[in-house]
Amino acid sequence: MKKRNTIQKQIILDSIKNTKSHPDVNELLKIVKEKDSTIGKSSIYRNLNSMIEDGSVKLILTNSNSKRYDGNTSNHNHFVCNKCNKVIDIMKEETIDKKLEKEYNFIIQEKNTTYFGICDNCILKKNI
Repeated sequence: MKKRNTIQKQIILDSIKNTKSHPDVNELLKIVKEKDSTIGKSSIYRNLNSMIEDGSVKLILTNSNSKRYDGNTSNHNHFVCNKCNKVIDIMKEETIDKKLEKEYNFIIQEKNTTYFGICDNCILKKNI
């Protein structure tokens, strides 16, 4: 059964895809409300679950079990700060992929690596 692409769903998806901040639901709600004040938190949750299922949005879990959402579905990694929960995209091509493929004789089609540590802002603020 084909799922409907409602106007609300499109607004939510566009809002996620147009930010690099990897918002949580509350942050996303603020962004979405600027475009359509009738969209509520339950609509966002329902649509996020559908978008994760169909692959149009990625779910990122932080150490504090906070759920963040990424509209960039290209094959990339993330860094999550253990202090402020900031999520940073890591887009660089990693040579380790090729080494793993060669050593274990397989083909990597997708990866989901998340590094955890302390971001540069928290280090500068001595929040370590």
